[in-house]
Amino acid sequence: MEEKTSEPLVCFLEHITQSCAEARSLAIAGMLYLQLLTSCPFLQGQKKNLLRSLAKCFLHLKYGNIWLDANASFLLIPGKPHSIESSERVQLSGTYNVRKGKMQLPVNRWRRRRVILCGTCLIVSSVKDSQAGKMHVLPLIGGKVEEVRKHSHCLAFSSSGPQSQTYYVSFENFTEHLRWQRQASKVGGSVHLNATDETDRPMVSQRISSVDLSNCSLEQLPPNLFYSQDLTHLNLKHNFLDASRSLVELQRFSKLRSLNLSNNHLGHFPLSICSIATLTEVNLSCNCLSSVPSAVGDMRNLQTFLLDGNRLSDLPDELGDLPQLSYLGLTFNEFRQVPTVLEQLGAVERLCMAGNELGTLTLQAFRLLRIKHIDLRLNQISQMVPDEPDFLRHVTHLDLRDNQLSELDASLFPKLEVLHCERNHLGSLKLRGTFLKGLYASSNEICQLEICPMPSNLTYMDVSRNRLESLPEWLCDSKKLEVLDVNHNQLSQLPERLLCSGSLRKLLAGYNQLQKLPEKLEGSQMEVLDIQHNQLSELPASLFLKADSLRCLNASANQLESIPPSSLSEESRSSLQELYLTNNRLTDKCVPMLTGHGHLRVLHLAYNQLQSFPASKMAKLEELEEVDLSGNRLKAIPTTILNCKRMHTVIAHSNCIEVFPEVMQLSDMKCVDLSCNELSEVTLPENLPPKLQELDLTGNPRLALDHKTLEQLK
Repeated sequence: MEEKTSEPLVCFLEHITQSCAEARSLAIAGMLYLQLLTSCPFLQGQKKNLLRSLAKCFLHLKYGNIWLDANASFLLIPGKPHSIESSERVQLSGTYNVRKGKMQLPVNRWRRRRVILCGTCLIVSSVKDSQAGKMHVLPLIGGKVEEVRKHSHCLAFSSSGPQSQTYYVSFENFTEHLRWQRQASKVGGSVHLNATDETDRPMVSQRISSVDLSNCSLEQLPPNLFYSQDLTHLNLKHNFLDASRSLVELQRFSKLRSLNLSNNHLGHFPLSICSIATLTEVNLSCNCLSSVPSAVGDMRNLQTFLLDGNRLSDLPDELGDLPQLSYLGLTFNEFRQVPTVLEQLGAVERLCMAGNELGTLTLQAFRLLRIKHIDLRLNQISQMVPDEPDFLRHVTHLDLRDNQLSELDASLFPKLEVLHCERNHLGSLKLRGTFLKGLYASSNEICQLEICPMPSNLTYMDVSRNRLESLPEWLCDSKKLEVLDVNHNQLSQLPERLLCSGSLRKLLAGYNQLQKLPEKLEGSQMEVLDIQHNQLSELPASLFLKADSLRCLNASANQLESIPPSSLSEESRSSLQELYLTNNRLTDKCVPMLTGHGHLRVLHLAYNQLQSFPASKMAKLEELEEVDLSGNRLKAIPTTILNCKRMHTVIAHSNCIEVFPEVMQLSDMKCVDLSCNELSEVTLPENLPPKLQELDLTGNPRLALDHKTLEQLK
């Protein structure tokens, strides 16, 4: 039932996204398709299919402008159409007086227009229509840019050819005039635009090598594009070109090395480009291609071939005739198996087939491949047919994120260095540790982890959001391990020597069932320790004494009643900068223990049992920038908070504070939250802090603000 319900919605999303691609009224801003799943519970069973459909739609919409990590989700932002000024190719833009045509004609008047120098084009639009996408595009290839001497600070931009057009742009000052003149001289790679008088002398155009006509709404190739036969790089992405006769003219560029036709309306493969023997890089992504012709074997110099975001399910054998091909992009197509022709491509080291329809991974298909990196994210792989390990020695990076695997024996890849298998259904994971450097296996159901031999080269290990009840002892002896993420598991204890590691810099062990931390801390180089949401009643007594590299400690949501001292004498070597102890059982006795952390910038003690914070103790925390004391029983904020010159955030809501603190005298103050207290009056300085953004005084029943105070707050 769920499958039938979600199917129309997916089709609807594809239709809307494709339509909006032409209108440019959608933008991809990153993550959060989870919001869609939350608001539509019936889609829970269709997460994978929905994500793949969305990914294909968005790849078609924005491929080439944004690298889409298939690990990410998507956020739709409806709103105004995409403005040309958001393009990274915009060199200059502004609003100036503009007139079109010859200067002598009285009918042509000066008008206020939006002018943009983008790529190899001058774009002119009315100020009102600039956001609606209505514009005049003047190609500058083969044209000229002249200085109009009879009109101050004025340049004439002219296109080439028998139907050339001229726009006169009058700048407000000499500086603007000079900026545009210099920038225009750089347009089109090696195009040289020389300033002249108003006589009709052409600009010097010597050997144009690179032309960028992307995002120009082209339906056919402009005739003036062919005035130079020396092009080596041509960018035509994000237009409306189809594979009609207009593309046949591309054969005239006998020196062309790079051609980008991604995100057009080709529909089928443009055969004409196969006869351009000089091509080394071709991008045909997102063009609804369903097949690749055998003539592709004629492009013998091709090194990079991008076919992502199409409808391909097979490749011709002639592709194997390209000896120099080193990168082949096949992501987000309709392949159900790894193409056999890849066996003939000895120079290809990366297999990029994310977002296809692979269901079974037959490792025998990789026997004759020399591929080192295998990317099979966002497929439908539910099982893996093994092969002899000796035939898989070339694979060093394996990415199986977002598939449907319930078990994985990666030990079949004896030289594996990096494994990504996040968001599968893995209950067990087995791999060889000889060369292993990075393991990313979060969001599975792993309760059994087997790595043999000990991974002496391991630097990063993420097994968060699984069902591990214990960690292997070899972690203590891993000499290069720097980051260990075991958040959201079922751990009740950590290996006894784990905190002694001389290499471990970050340990994330929050959201477990830890009741005690190891006492051994000799030689610890720990910088970040996250143990929030556990069942800890105490911290190791020597934590701050021996782990003197610790910069950030998060022990919120435990059962702590005290914190260990920072030193045994008045001098402290503490490096601690951030301390989060929210939601514990701390009392006033813990406050003196804080004074040894002289470099503390962030202190969170909310929802504990504090009744006072002595002024003498606050005075020693001069580097504090942010403090959260909410949800305690404080009656006052110490006046010595004025010693904290960098303080910008004071949060102390839900206390019993009766006197408004003097925090408004701190020049960097941005946020003050004193809501839900017992304030009866507020005294503000004549000049409020210039950076102040928020002052919350709600929930103070005894507070009555006079007219003068209200005027200040406005």
